[in-house]
Amino acid sequence: MTDKYEYKIERHQLSSAFPDMSREEYSELLDSVKKIGIQNPIVIFEDMILDGWHRYRASVELDIECPAIDLAEGVSPQDYVIAQNISRRSLTASQRALAIVMVNSWRRSGVKSKGSPEDHPEKTNQEMVELSKTSSKTINRAKKVISDAVKEVVEAVQAGQIGIVKASEIAKLDKDKQATALKKPVKKTKPVKKTVPKEVVPEYDPTDDMRESIAVLNEELEKANRAAAAGVLTEGMENAREIMERQAEEIKTLTAENDGLKATRDTMMVEIRELTKQCKYYQKKLKGLEK
Repeated sequence: MTDKYEYKIERHQLSSAFPDMSREEYSELLDSVKKIGIQNPIVIFEDMILDGWHRYRASVELDIECPAIDLAEGVSPQDYVIAQNISRRSLTASQRALAIVMVNSWRRSGVKSKGSPEDHPEKTNQEMVELSKTSSKTINRAKKVISDAVKEVVEAVQAGQIGIVKASEIAKLDKDKQATALKKPVKKTKPVKKTVPKEVVPEYDPTDDMRESIAVLNEELEKANRAAAAGVLTEGMENAREIMERQAEEIKTLTAENDGLKATRDTMMVEIRELTKQCKYYQKKLKGLEK
């Protein structure tokens, strides 16, 4: 988001790991701030905004006071950012995985921070899998994007324009070709050993993230069932129940999206048939005029 306002406090790099608010969400925040002001103070770390960037933007735009506090001593800035954002319901599996990897790789990016690396140790792959509720494969793809993709590709994943599958394939290309691949996706092709050109990038399927989430939920359900069979009956059954409820919601959403795609396809087919009829009509008329 670009705007004309001047900000006296910069945004911390960790704050931008998770996607920005949409225009609609920010508009709702502005309305709320107009009515009741800033209720939750922004959090400052290294003299920059670690949490509450959009609240700060709203305060500057509305020219009102914005309360601020420093990050508590001994609290990991990475863990704090994750805790404040990971439960946002609008995040896709790709966005969660990319954000977790970005936050985890922050110390290696050369940004100076208070304390030693031992104060905030890097998370393992399994810890990132559990935090993002994705899979090891998705986390590794996110790592590929962070390490090799150009800025435009990373931002496209953050904005929800493409998923981590396509982004990780684009990241395999030369950097000067990545922006073009992002704008001109190639249709999906089946992998053919090592003879497939690196330039072949799978087209983004908006249901990829949903399939990823359902696969992860299936894994969790299997673990819960094994726990129940092993004798941890109460805990295993409770976990299974919660997982099945989440899975049902994921499937419901995926079904709704598929229904929407089918409806769009059917509408387009009707339009095509109607246009075909019109073309035939005018072709006949044109032939009659030629006679």
